[in-house]
Amino acid sequence: MVLVGREEDAEEELRAQARAAGLEDEIVFAGEVDDEDLGNWYEESDVFALFSQYEAFGLVYFEAMLVGLPVLTHEVGANRELLTQGARVVPRFDKEAAVSELVRLVNDEEHRRQLSEEAQEYALKEFTWSVVADKYLAVYRGDEAGGS
Repeated sequence: MVLVGREEDAEEELRAQARAAGLEDEIVFAGEVDDEDLGNWYEESDVFALFSQYEAFGLVYFEAMLVGLPVLTHEVGANRELLTQGARVVPRFDKEAAVSELVRLVNDEEHRRQLSEEAQEYALKEFTWSVVADKYLAVYRGDEAGGS
C-alpha cells in the first residue's frame, strides 16, 4: 500500500497503527510528491482509493482514471454524482463497506480489470481538458448538445 499526500499531524498516528498491526513493511509513506512522481505512482498502482472528509469535484479521481485505475471512495461532496463509471462509491464513512469493496478489488482480478477499462474510457470521454473545454464553450454558445 502506498500513501501519497500528507494530512497534518496524522502520519505518526498512521505509522503507529501500521506498526501495531505488523504492517510497517507493507506500507509506503510517500508524503507530498511532485507531478512526475505522482504519475509514476499511478502507473504502478492497481487501485486508487481516497476517503477524504469532503470533495467538491475530486480532480484526483479523474487523474487516476485516465491511467486506468479503478476508483474506490465514499459518498461525500459530488462523488456519487461524478463517479458513475469505473468507480465504487460506498456510503459515507462506512468502514465495513469500504473494506469489503477494497478486498474485492484487490482479490477479484476480473472485477478490477473491468472497472479499470470502464474508468479510463469514462475519463477520456467526459473529463479530459479538451472535452471539458468543448462542453463549456457549447454551453457558452447556447448549444444544448454539449459539444461531444
